[in-house]
Amino acid sequence: MASTPVELLNTLLQVRRARPSDLSAVLEINDEARRWLRARDVDSAFDMTGSNITGGRVDSGDVRLVLVRGYAAATFEICDGDPMWMDDVPGTAVYVSRMAVRRRFSGHGVAHRIFDWAEMLALHRGCRSVRIAVPMEAAGLRRHCERAGFTHRFDPLDCSWPVSLYERRVTALAATA
Repeated sequence: MASTPVELLNTLLQVRRARPSDLSAVLEINDEARRWLRARDVDSAFDMTGSNITGGRVDSGDVRLVLVRGYAAATFEICDGDPMWMDDVPGTAVYVSRMAVRRRFSGHGVAHRIFDWAEMLALHRGCRSVRIAVPMEAAGLRRHCERAGFTHRFDPLDCSWPVSLYERRVTALAATA
């Protein structure tokens, strides 16, 4: 039986591809995250509104929905590449983007479980790392990534919005998780 909140979360958390019927939950979670960022003066130009999610992203299987006890708790996208990474070589990394966690699940390890899930996917695909872009001015989110084992790689200068790029190498521990 689970004895800590993280152990309990691990037994209750499910990551699955978002379905067309999940679009309203995905949009609601993303809107909540956007409002939270704006309340902290983080100009998140990676707009997480419907126009960026519709147009086939859900249908293509890129969008994931995270359920905790069947409740839509978070969402994120998985990509095979990202032009912001100067050294992007197809098949070498899994890219997590547009990650948003409902506030009620903040601080309970949901983001860490998403990162662990992405690392397992990277291992399965034969990739060397998991990569994520974080708004440069979001110091708390950057620290969160660093606590989750990500290393700051660089801040692209030619990007349309200020972003910091982070990478977490796939470890042998992922194979035993």
